[in-house]
Amino acid sequence: MSSTKLGGYLLAIGPILMLIVMMGVWPAVVGTVSDDLLGQDKIKAQMELAMENITVTRIIATLMGLGMISLLTGYTFWARSLQGDDKRGGILGTVAALTLPVVIAAIMLSMDFHFAAADTWLNDDQGNALIVATVGDSIAMASTFVWAFLFLGVGLTGLAASLQATDTFTKSLGAIISVVAAVSLVINYSDIGGAGFIVFMIFIIVTVISGINLIRKTV
Repeated sequence: MSSTKLGGYLLAIGPILMLIVMMGVWPAVVGTVSDDLLGQDKIKAQMELAMENITVTRIIATLMGLGMISLLTGYTFWARSLQGDDKRGGILGTVAALTLPVVIAAIMLSMDFHFAAADTWLNDDQGNALIVATVGDSIAMASTFVWAFLFLGVGLTGLAASLQATDTFTKSLGAIISVVAAVSLVINYSDIGGAGFIVFMIFIIVTVISGINLIRKTV
């Protein structure tokens, strides 16, 4: 199997796994906290839910993380297939292939902070556990710079794919990904409410379609 085809499978499966766990399994099994809670009160409530069955929580969290990492790895493989000085926009693929692994590393670091927070909580040190969990949340959810790298890498991959595509469908998919990434980058640096979720869902749908298209083209 070529790395491009593997990237297609990761792009097709990763987002679906992430959504199933994030929007279905996690709320049903672990639970969610009230949106009225803010700051450390919210983090403490989340920790209390997670610690009710820490083994199950760890498994579910790992699956969700694997979904996100699979998505980004898929984009990395796709970007690598677009590299080359002899290819139109090949430098864009090179930059994307260097950028996306940084985001993967940040997500893995964030997950390890959360696992470390759970271990600290189990050792009856709730104060430090909340501090560690806050750092983990900040890396994953509140890091403008990490998300900027994500949208930059994805956007450049889409743009390079659009420039190199020989068929209208792939060219259109690449263009849509570039536009969605650009809009997401603007949202990342602004304070736009519900629009972010809509754009995120569009991004997920287009990513899955792009993965299936890559698989189809490399059969």
